[in-house]
Amino acid sequence: MRQEGILLTWGLPSHPRLFPLSFLIRPPVTIRMARRRLSLLSHYKQPNGPMAETQFLPDDAGETKRPDLINILGILTFINSGIFILVYGIGLLGMVGVSQMPVDEFVTLVMDAAGSYLPDEGKEQFDAIARILHASGTTLMLIYLLRTVARLIGALGIWKGKRSGFFLYAGAQLAGLFLPHLILPWSMLGVFGPLMTVAVTALYGTQLKRLS
Repeated sequence: MRQEGILLTWGLPSHPRLFPLSFLIRPPVTIRMARRRLSLLSHYKQPNGPMAETQFLPDDAGETKRPDLINILGILTFINSGIFILVYGIGLLGMVGVSQMPVDEFVTLVMDAAGSYLPDEGKEQFDAIARILHASGTTLMLIYLLRTVARLIGALGIWKGKRSGFFLYAGAQLAGLFLPHLILPWSMLGVFGPLMTVAVTALYGTQLKRLS
């Protein structure tokens, strides 16, 4: 009767066979196991992933967290590198196909597509560049691709606080400025691209004292 009175008070079925009191006093095994796992998870600290592991030296305030400048530059570098790895990868495959074409056919194809947009004095130079791409376009795209991959690996090292990452990044940037012009004319080096390359590398370099 006492058992039935308790159950009726809670508005639950009163017949012990329909709703045994032991269900309330001793929850099923699955519920107990779930509670135990939740309890364990509440005290469990997730390990940091590879991207979260850092080795930065302390700043003037004794903080060893990643500097804000490296956060900003790193995100921009990852986005830029990801885009250009895709671009140069596609370009490499395209140049492999181009190299199988007769050179005159390729030059004619390029000139027909772009010649109407070029001034007369620029057509001769464009013709020369088309012939360079036919002869060495695969090598050129490979240089750009390897440079970008090396730059990305270096940026990942900087992101983790490694000094070796900066030297790899800076070396890749420097090689990326000059190696392509073993194939391309030096007149195509330009000004804006090298200035941006030097500026970003210099900004990373300001954090060299925090890298271990």
